[in-house]
Amino acid sequence: MEAELPGFEMDALEIYVTGGNQLSIAGERKPLELEGGAWHRQERSFGKFRRTFELPCDVNADDVSANFAHGNLTLTMPKSEEVKPRRIEVKAS
Repeated sequence: MEAELPGFEMDALEIYVTGGNQLSIAGERKPLELEGGAWHRQERSFGKFRRTFELPCDVNADDVSANFAHGNLTLTMPKSEEVKPRRIEVKAS
């Protein structure tokens, strides 16, 4: 999965996988401060955001990796192994 996050710092991002198939990306972009000046026009929004995505299948949260470069976040999420049926032995009581 890829997300474009221009102007964000890597330390301002939080990524969570919950329930096996829920991905949340949160972050905060703080406004740039000018020394001794003021902006005439600023078209980039600032503040906090959070997006949650339902993934099409369960992923192995321990093996999720994230790379962030030039404002692009790339997540690699390997699928979980399918739960295999297990035979349950019935014992007499």
